[in-house]
Amino acid sequence: MLRRFMIALTLSLCASPGNSATAQPKSDYQAIFQKANQGNVEAQFNLGTMYYQGNGVPQDYEKALHWYLKAAAQGDEDAQYNLGLMYTFGKGAPQNYPNAYYWYKKAADKGLAPAQANLGTLYANGHGVRKNHTKAKEWFAKSCNEGLQDGCDAYRNLN
Repeated sequence: MLRRFMIALTLSLCASPGNSATAQPKSDYQAIFQKANQGNVEAQFNLGTMYYQGNGVPQDYEKALHWYLKAAAQGDEDAQYNLGLMYTFGKGAPQNYPNAYYWYKKAADKGLAPAQANLGTLYANGHGVRKNHTKAKEWFAKSCNEGLQDGCDAYRNLN
């Protein structure tokens, strides 16, 4: 029962990467691409989201992963979180829970509540880490304290 709930929580939290990018007309693609190639972290994140969602470009998870990696390397917590999602679900790269943990942890340490909740889910299920309900509760509590209701619900269900 707990495992089924945790999987449902993960799926509900992880529906689709992307937080700030909106649909981009093709004419904007060149400008965003140029800025991304020049190292602009926001453009890198937005380009990753465009490729992930297929907004203004053909959907391409591998290219999304590429651009999220560039933004994440510069410390963008949304890109770090999205990489966690992509490794959790095997989008753009094979499913890899240790890599998902790595990227969720970077975003969670910056206070990103969905990343904190997803770390709780990894610990609750033993995906990429040793199963540990104490650590799962800690991460769910952190996400709850950041205002994420799903984190509060998961914390309550572990009690």
